[in-house]
Amino acid sequence: MATRHTPFITALAGALLLIPAGCATNGSVQQAGGSGTGERRAAPTTAVERSPVTDARRSGSASCPTGTGRSWVLHEPTAVSVGVSDIPWMTPSVVVSSIGTATVAYTADEGMTRTADDPPSAGDPQDPSHGEDEPVLSPGEHLALDGADVQTLVYDHTVRITTDGFFSVSDLVLTDRPPGGTWSTSPTRVEERMIERSDLAVNASGAAFFVWAEFTTPGADERLRAVFRSAAGAAWTAPQRVPAPHAFDFDAEMDDRGRVLLTYDSIRKGREGVYAVRRDAAGDWTPPRLISRDTELFGAALSPGGAAVVTHGSVDGDGAPRGPHYASFMTPDGSWGPRRRQPADIGTSSRTIGIDARGRALIAGWDGNDLKGRWSRPDGRWRKPFVIAANVRLTDEWGLAARVAVNRRGDAVVTWGAQRRNPLARARYKPAGQNWTRPVRVTDPDKPPQLLGTAIGECGHVAFTWSTRSTPRRLFLLRATPRP
Repeated sequence: MATRHTPFITALAGALLLIPAGCATNGSVQQAGGSGTGERRAAPTTAVERSPVTDARRSGSASCPTGTGRSWVLHEPTAVSVGVSDIPWMTPSVVVSSIGTATVAYTADEGMTRTADDPPSAGDPQDPSHGEDEPVLSPGEHLALDGADVQTLVYDHTVRITTDGFFSVSDLVLTDRPPGGTWSTSPTRVEERMIERSDLAVNASGAAFFVWAEFTTPGADERLRAVFRSAAGAAWTAPQRVPAPHAFDFDAEMDDRGRVLLTYDSIRKGREGVYAVRRDAAGDWTPPRLISRDTELFGAALSPGGAAVVTHGSVDGDGAPRGPHYASFMTPDGSWGPRRRQPADIGTSSRTIGIDARGRALIAGWDGNDLKGRWSRPDGRWRKPFVIAANVRLTDEWGLAARVAVNRRGDAVVTWGAQRRNPLARARYKPAGQNWTRPVRVTDPDKPPQLLGTAIGECGHVAFTWSTRSTPRRLFLLRATPRP
């Protein structure tokens, strides 16, 4: 799921990603080799075993070995690294497997992309580039997991700087990693792109869609390009133009049938509004569909079965929500219902929206000092809002904004930051069919967090990752396991 960027952040991102590198190539898609090894963490390592039901889980048909829990238990946090980037849009990405292994992808202080596991794997932190100069993560989503717990990662490799010295030209590198293994030494490259932001979606069978906004020439209008993979292990296509004219912000999702939903907003005069385009498994796109005129995209979620919810509304000059906002539902056959107005700030962020396999959505947001949530029914009707956390001493830390994660069976987790001085993060968990657990403190009060990420696995395992504010900035992973 992509994150909205203001023009200032977009320009600053481009400037900070100007990293001198080697020579340019010819702009094609190719397989590339690599060499070298990542650094080894001194912490004890634990082997990660392949689940016996991963093939069935890839098709979405297998149940979890432990069934549905009634509560959860938090493990001790693992210190992953020292020296983590504090750039706000480089919030570490985290995923958690069906057996509870957490993986984080992050940008180190020196600008290098690294990954690490909890429980730790041999060779952590791993270098996905195997020694390549300056692998970096562009703003957006770049780490995902399929139903067999195979990871897909996309990073940028800067190859040259434009003549005006402001834009970087990069290769996109798409690489995979099996459970307990290392990153591929023969990844796919999409060469010579001026990338602004991106989004990655992978479904249970390993089919994947990666979309990015690029400039054709420095200062020109952006356009969306994408590559596709039909299944795990299949080749990626050559870059294709996405039929989303004048897209500003965007979000990409993929369901279990390999259908892509791309939602985007346009701020072009005469075309203002939120739109959606769909791509079927055969590669055919629908024409853009106007969902809502004169609003901008906040977030979107697509269920494994193909139902979707999109939140959108009015924003001010800085891109912050202002005035009425709405949620719109799409049925699995692609039919859109009327937009429904939402109360307070519920659903006004891309981070605070999730949906399960039955099409039941959860959105959250602030109503004064209360964090509230709201569930939908599968038909798009909304239930009454409820309180997740009351009388919160809010923090103004952008990286500690509230977050929602929901898996296919309906387990949910919500995290939020609190306290202006010495902030900390708290969370609540809801096993499918059970009540919400009591709030728990996630971070150490003596080590205030700065950037927070959350994920939930298909079997109810939860993972948190955060970086600290103190120098040197440290990165932590924390797992939580469902308990019968």
